[in-house]
Amino acid sequence: MFGGMRRARLFSAAALVAVTAVIAGVAPAANAAGWTHISGTGSTWAQTALDWARRDVAASTGMTVNYSGIGSSAGRGDFVNGTVDFAVSELPFQSTPEYGGPPERPTRGYTYIPATAGGTALAYNLRVDGRNFTDLRLSGRTIAGIFSGTIGRWNDPAILADNPRVNLPDSAITPIVRADSTGSSASFSRWLSREFGDVWTAGSSSTFPLPRNGVAQSGSLGVSGYVAQSYGQGAITYVENSYATRAGLSTVKVLNAAGYYVGPTATNVSIALLGAAVDADQTQILDGVYDNPDPRAYPLSSYAYLIAPTEVGGIFTADKGRSLAEFARHFLCESQQRADSLGNAPLPVNLVRAGLAQAARIPGADAASLGIDGCRNPTFRSGETSISDNALTQTAPYPPACDRIGADCVTTDGSVWLEASVLPATDGDLSLSVPTGTTVVFDEPAIVDGRSVTTGSLPRFSVVDERHVSRPGYTVHSSVTDFISGSQTIPASALTLTPAVDAGSTASGLAAAPAFTGSSTGALFADAAPGGGIGTAVLTGGFRLIAPLDAEPGTYRARMTLTIVSR
Repeated sequence: MFGGMRRARLFSAAALVAVTAVIAGVAPAANAAGWTHISGTGSTWAQTALDWARRDVAASTGMTVNYSGIGSSAGRGDFVNGTVDFAVSELPFQSTPEYGGPPERPTRGYTYIPATAGGTALAYNLRVDGRNFTDLRLSGRTIAGIFSGTIGRWNDPAILADNPRVNLPDSAITPIVRADSTGSSASFSRWLSREFGDVWTAGSSSTFPLPRNGVAQSGSLGVSGYVAQSYGQGAITYVENSYATRAGLSTVKVLNAAGYYVGPTATNVSIALLGAAVDADQTQILDGVYDNPDPRAYPLSSYAYLIAPTEVGGIFTADKGRSLAEFARHFLCESQQRADSLGNAPLPVNLVRAGLAQAARIPGADAASLGIDGCRNPTFRSGETSISDNALTQTAPYPPACDRIGADCVTTDGSVWLEASVLPATDGDLSLSVPTGTTVVFDEPAIVDGRSVTTGSLPRFSVVDERHVSRPGYTVHSSVTDFISGSQTIPASALTLTPAVDAGSTASGLAAAPAFTGSSTGALFADAAPGGGIGTAVLTGGFRLIAPLDAEPGTYRARMTLTIVSR
């Protein structure tokens, strides 16, 4: 609480230091009471990521988001019927639904926002020479042959061509497909039809045709669970990579446009999606993903949509829209940091930029908070908007030379190839940590040269810079409002601040600014030059307030804000 004793004709002052951690370009989270509950239904493919994002946004803002993974088609149906605030789907609305339902025609305006990226993995269960085989490589044309039923045995010449010198067994292939209508079937068959239409003649459909010798199972858990069992020996299925990872299944390295066999890793999927384009109706165009010339690109990459209203109506209000827009921003930015660990892939900068633009169309959205510069997405740093030059393209590992088509890494002279994969160095975060709710109560004032003079000390706060690769440095700034007591005002310029670097700092290359007078427009508090500031910097400082001669006695309050800005 504010302190300070009133004495006859003496002036006392207290400074409220609003030590809010403000990273450049990121708006502070609103209080829980400021958000309206929202709910949605839809994709099971995206549910793991949605559930994490819901917990994350609840912890950071207090917002409550309810979500039920009942399937993309059902989610779109709920949106059409107006029973939910948003839906999540791998497919846009269908004018002629393949599942036989009525046309999906929402009565309110809507848009598609990129939400969850991932690779459609080809998960398999195969033994070679008595051991589980974990390095299967297949071209898209071979995959099309397997799922169309024209390639039925593991030692087919087409598969042997993709896997030279591997003693593949003369045993039957069992393709496992989805029995239900699903976005993963649509994504997989769309790729097969677009790229290998001379082999795959069934077109694109969310209902996958059962191939010869195939088995149909319901749900992602159904197909992955079948392949993972002992009776799944020789089976192969298409499934979201997160489910393959969860089931402990090996996944195929698919031949890409650059001539490399690559797996559905998070970085390979994110790299591939740099080739994604967005149509005028905000639906995805994946031709540039399938044909992405980057050696790291995994061609079977796509993303699910968050379908959001662009008009109020029914249960959807502008207050809900404000919450939904913030949830969409959080999903596109901070929550993408966990995508890899959840079996998904972070959305790259082109899709984040497109998504933020659509989030701004939601009624009630705070457009000022939807800028890309403050977006803490792991694929790019603040200010990086280039598709070809960003954190993702700079750090994503390239496939080894032995994964190039035609490479022969087996020798006949008794020597062996040694090929070590080195994880790329990665940047960490830049953060400002300060005691929240702190009130600095200045010392008892004294009369010096006829004026009231009082002093105080800024509580210690820390800056942690973990960006060991880029090492751009940063600056810390402070701004102070005028001091107020009832109708009386003392200008911020009456305050002198003397910054200091505490002895507990581990960061080097950081300099405190010289003493300066307070300003509402901000002033430099400390400076970490490029290459400096790595580690923890502990900052503090002193205050000295000299009141004007005509200042009325009282307890005056001001607010100080500390801001960190990356260079």
